[in-house]
Amino acid sequence: MTLPQRGYRGQRYRGGLALLTRNSTRFSVTIHSLSGAVNSILGDNCTSLNSRGSVHSSGTSPSPHQVVAWSLSSQFYNDVIHLTGVYIFPNEGNLEEFFHALTAHSNHPRHEPHIYAGDFNAYTTEEIERHITPLDSHALFHRVGDTNPAHPPSSPLTTDTAPAADFRGRLLLNMLKSIEFVITNGRFPFPAPIHRPYTFFRNPNTYSILDYNLIAKRHAPLIRTCQVL
Repeated sequence: MTLPQRGYRGQRYRGGLALLTRNSTRFSVTIHSLSGAVNSILGDNCTSLNSRGSVHSSGTSPSPHQVVAWSLSSQFYNDVIHLTGVYIFPNEGNLEEFFHALTAHSNHPRHEPHIYAGDFNAYTTEEIERHITPLDSHALFHRVGDTNPAHPPSSPLTTDTAPAADFRGRLLLNMLKSIEFVITNGRFPFPAPIHRPYTFFRNPNTYSILDYNLIAKRHAPLIRTCQVL
């Protein structure tokens, strides 16, 4: 997504996430918008799947955070592959409700791979997912993350629910524990990359990791590489 530079920081909703797929007869793609404003672009045609201005039947405004679910199927592959794209606005609240909804969306059949990918605007440093045991170490290598001491997730006992990267990081780690998913970027390939896989840079010299790819621990052996380009 490209936004005009003039007045950029004055725009409340100035971010987003793009998911791209090749138009192929080998795969069929089913798309469902779960939250936020989502557009489907095919060639020169743009279709809105969910309008940001809509409201729920209760009369309350929906979450602006964006979630879109793709299900990919093919006659050449036995299982359906699920991909959930996420964009969390850094200044918007209702985060606990939003992560509850993300967690509930992980209820696909256990044998079907499911990947979350997107900009969570969250700090996790190198904290180990709390469901990982020593017996998992043969398939789950140490994750290279953001070691900046200013970028830790908030404490598990925090009572501060203001929208901030540390709180979003704690909610993300809580979700990973509850559904037994792991972070893949910085973990594959092995051995670890020489350079830390930062996904965000801001002048004068601020690097961080705010974007993540997630997959169920039981499906981690399917991952060969996950790199930040």
